[in-house]
Amino acid sequence: MALFFILISPGLMSQENLKDGYNKLYYGNNQISSEGMIKDGKPEGKWISYHINGKIKSEGSRRNFQLDSTWKFYDEKGFITDEINYLNGKRSGYHIKYQIINKDSAPTSAVLFKELYLDNQKQGLSTYYNNKGEIERITRYKDGKKQGLSREYIGGIVRIVYKYHNDFLIDREFINQTDARGLKQGVWREYFDNDNIRIEENYKNGVLNGYYREYNQSGKLLTSIFYENGKPVESNSDDEIIAEIKNQYDSQGNLIASGSFIKDMPVGTHRKYSDDKSKVKIEEYNNSGQVISAGVTDDKGVKEEFWQFFYPGGQVRLEGNYKEDKRSGIWKFYYPDGKLEQTGNYVKGMEDGLWTWYYQTGSLRREENYLRGKEDGLSTEYDENGLVIAVGEFIEGLEEGPWIYQSGDNTEQGNYKAGLKDGIWKEFYPEGVLKFEGGYVQGSPDGKHKLYYENGKIREEQFYRMGLKDRTWWLFDPEGNVVISYVYANDALVRINGTRVDLENDKQP
Repeated sequence: MALFFILISPGLMSQENLKDGYNKLYYGNNQISSEGMIKDGKPEGKWISYHINGKIKSEGSRRNFQLDSTWKFYDEKGFITDEINYLNGKRSGYHIKYQIINKDSAPTSAVLFKELYLDNQKQGLSTYYNNKGEIERITRYKDGKKQGLSREYIGGIVRIVYKYHNDFLIDREFINQTDARGLKQGVWREYFDNDNIRIEENYKNGVLNGYYREYNQSGKLLTSIFYENGKPVESNSDDEIIAEIKNQYDSQGNLIASGSFIKDMPVGTHRKYSDDKSKVKIEEYNNSGQVISAGVTDDKGVKEEFWQFFYPGGQVRLEGNYKEDKRSGIWKFYYPDGKLEQTGNYVKGMEDGLWTWYYQTGSLRREENYLRGKEDGLSTEYDENGLVIAVGEFIEGLEEGPWIYQSGDNTEQGNYKAGLKDGIWKEFYPEGVLKFEGGYVQGSPDGKHKLYYENGKIREEQFYRMGLKDRTWWLFDPEGNVVISYVYANDALVRINGTRVDLENDKQP
């Protein structure tokens, strides 16, 4: 939303030139639309805008003609929708987005997300909530991109930890898991806000089994206790229990097995050698003595043949074959409850052929074709009821040609060229009534864009030139009457209903 929407409500009819001092602007029905101070022909100080029903729409202040305070935005019923902190015209501080809950009984506003900004870019921790007000996800950003750990919560407990680098997902770990009996299994972990571990525990069948460790906020180990079946064996804040390497030999003195143990509990990598030493059977264990992977390597440690990787509770996480240390053939990935999550083919470590994803309920989620590690061919995504929500083709990892999206009850369709929107795109209401139509060139809006009411009458008419706002824009009421006009030149607003303005554009989420 452009900055002038914060200044002047869209229903504003023609006004005289704004004069220095306190100004009030009105809708065509004489209802006040906005009010505030003007200095040197520009808004300065506190400004308030109103909906046409008289409810406050937005309020906040400017300093040196730039947004500089906490700005609050409200819907037509008076519920707060956004709270955004600005400094010198840029988002700096939290952007808090609100959701309306209990809509039918006792509606109230609750936080949907809190995103931290510095100089208009997301920085640090952003927190997202579900409709019960519980934390659903905490994500760390650096310079507007996901970086470091992102934690996903279920029932107030961290269940999945994602690791990002420069906005790319590089690792995913399931922690704080319970089995079907409700017993804790595997690694349980708590974090400080800086992503450093605060407490890490290892469980087996609901009791501590393995290391219990506490750290300070800088990552220094404070306490280390080793448990066997719920009983502490040793506590030491400086030293770890040293694992003992045990080797097995045959009658001729040849090494046939080797592995590390702590108090007879297997940890780390364990190897069993074939008679001719050409193959090695591998089992890898965590610090709780639970196997996390198993398979075969050659004598140089290169993965070959069938491998399995496990969740902390022992369930298979993924499985398939290796050839010369690269995934090969059909691989399968599973949810923690053992249900199939996705499956597909690898050639020389790269996805190749049809890949299929499933919801945890077992229903089909997505079908996608790959060629040498990149999406290539038809891609179809479904909702949990089996309805298609996205369909189109990829070429070498980029969308190409016609695509159709189903978002809720609305439908969007158009063409891509090398992964960018190109040509005419349309969006429809549930009944098939046109909602939006506009052109794109290399992903940027270009030419005339039209938005419609559900009754089919035009709502807005816009014009772009290679992504920049240009020419005259029109807003209409549901009966088709002109409500307001804006004139742009090279993305800058220059007139409102014929009255010249001098305002900078700033994006409001």
